[in-house]
Amino acid sequence: YIESMIHLLKGNIGSGMFAMGDGFHNAGLVVGPLVTLMLGVVCVHSQHMLVGIFMSILVVETLYLVNTCWYLHVHPGCGNIVSCEHMLVGIFMSMLAVETLYLVNTCWTIKDYADAELTDSVDEINSAWALKARTGADCLPTFADTLELSFKTGPAKFQRFSQGIRMCVNTFLCITQMGFCCVYFVFIAENMKQVMDFYNVTLDVHLHMFIILLPILLSCWVRNLKYLVPISLGANALLAVGVACTLYFITSDLPPVSSRNYVSSLSHFPLFFGTTIYAFEGISLVLPVQHQMKKPRQFAAPLGVLNVGMSFTTLLFICMGFLSYLKYGNDIKGSLTLNLPEEDVLSQFIKIAISLGILFSYALQMYVPIDIIWPGLAERFGPFRHPVCMETIFRTMLVLFTFILAEAIPKLGLFISLIGAVSSTALALLFPAILDLVTFWEDGFGRFHYRLIKNSTIFLIGIVGFATGTYVSMEQIINAFFV
Repeated sequence: YIESMIHLLKGNIGSGMFAMGDGFHNAGLVVGPLVTLMLGVVCVHSQHMLVGIFMSILVVETLYLVNTCWYLHVHPGCGNIVSCEHMLVGIFMSMLAVETLYLVNTCWTIKDYADAELTDSVDEINSAWALKARTGADCLPTFADTLELSFKTGPAKFQRFSQGIRMCVNTFLCITQMGFCCVYFVFIAENMKQVMDFYNVTLDVHLHMFIILLPILLSCWVRNLKYLVPISLGANALLAVGVACTLYFITSDLPPVSSRNYVSSLSHFPLFFGTTIYAFEGISLVLPVQHQMKKPRQFAAPLGVLNVGMSFTTLLFICMGFLSYLKYGNDIKGSLTLNLPEEDVLSQFIKIAISLGILFSYALQMYVPIDIIWPGLAERFGPFRHPVCMETIFRTMLVLFTFILAEAIPKLGLFISLIGAVSSTALALLFPAILDLVTFWEDGFGRFHYRLIKNSTIFLIGIVGFATGTYVSMEQIINAFFV
């Protein structure tokens, strides 16, 4: 439970949290907390939809496997010919076992149906492996897998879109993760520039990005995630210390609340929306964190990892945004750390610690697009004579791509709003709403069509935020560079 909580918090607490002050500047002291709380509730509900639908699909797949196992045990020589009578017997036995299967998350995995045997130790196998065995996947089900299976097992008119929705989700995942990596370049460079400028080592922010390119490249050349675990632990510790010290700074000598805007200009609200959704983007971690738990049901329980962790995260975002905007007002920058006094030793330590924590997190963020894109490239253009060398070149190209984008748009606040509006909105709001509608399309939408109304509302919020956030962010970026 505690380990899963740490993973969930680490996935949601990062550079986006330090941009919440800039977000509240675009919303106001009253509107900012209210809308952040609302978006937090919607994002958590979307994550619950993802987990719940994954479990429902998993139970269906488990029932199918148990049914098949039961029949093949009774008729080991029948091959794939199954009579209706025995199908009914198998389903009956499956229904008797389903509660146990769901509670202990166990099932059979079948490598070859003809060789399947009943076992007395089914509790040794996690239920996620049922879906893995059924689909032939190389890993446990992901966000994209769940949407694809929902379309495959849904209404016939949606089944043909299963591969397309998978590609769409993976595309937005890659855009989001690589967007995070671009933000990391700008975040680290701007913070390090402030520290170095104080000691009369004056370099352009673009040169600082070039300097940190080498350590980032080296960390991304590590192909096995287990070797990144010590780096991740170090990043967690540095970020925790940095957050605690930052809160100490912004809670001292606060001006009166009346000195700040309660409600900001409506034209700036899309920037706030993009920043907040960017900060909340952790939905891609939901299923992986649940998979690694010994008791997966604790994840989505009323006082489980998801509710407790995201409640703490939302409260932290609101506190950080409210206090930082209250303290610095219209002078707030794209990252709160940039507002900390340059001459103070503690603030310099905070900037270095958080920058190192973000630097150590880069490889983990980049692992997602690499894991999505590289297998397809290797299958299409391989086999390679030197596969490790080719993969290293590919990793280098992705890092250089994010580096070039960061060099082209070194505006931290606008970059965060753009990434949040373009890709985070789709993952956090649009896809979960589509997933829920497709899954329950044939079962009905509930009393008064509440499910249709709920998902349509979430989808509408996402579309409006996507369109307005992208437009305003791009307009601001163009004005900053070309006007």
